Amino acid sequence: MTDRSDNTSRYARQARHLLANAAKTSGEEVSTATGSKKVGLEKTGEMVWGAFILAIKAAGAKRGKHLKSTAAIKWGKDHGLIAGRDDVAAVNAARALHGRFYEVDMEYDEFLVAKDAVEVLVDKILIEVGL
Repeated sequence: MTDRSDNTSRYARQARHLLANAAKTSGEEVSTATGSKKVGLEKTGEMVWGAFILAIKAAGAKRGKHLKSTAAIKWGKDHGLIAGRDDVAAVNAARALHGRFYEVDMEYDEFLVAKDAVEVLVDKILIEVGL
């Protein structure tokens, strides 16, 4: 079994890796018969969502807690990692990006704003716990 510091750094490293990959894939344009369109947004949204959950899991691991993904957001709120209006808005943005994988109802500009908000929260969580 891995120890707490292994999980902490593994989750944090993977969160940063997902954000880096998301930055590379968001908004790739492909030509279509009717012009061009952005592709990969669903995949990018899932990467950002995953990075968000992994950041909370890293914080939990640092404090000796193994979190399941489904409980991570509540744990993050309960432990002060998600506090204030901007953080709550970023959580809602993360949920919207995750939901976008199943339902495409977000314009590209909205997608970028949501992605940026979640990235700021992920960085904040990792910095707050010294990762």
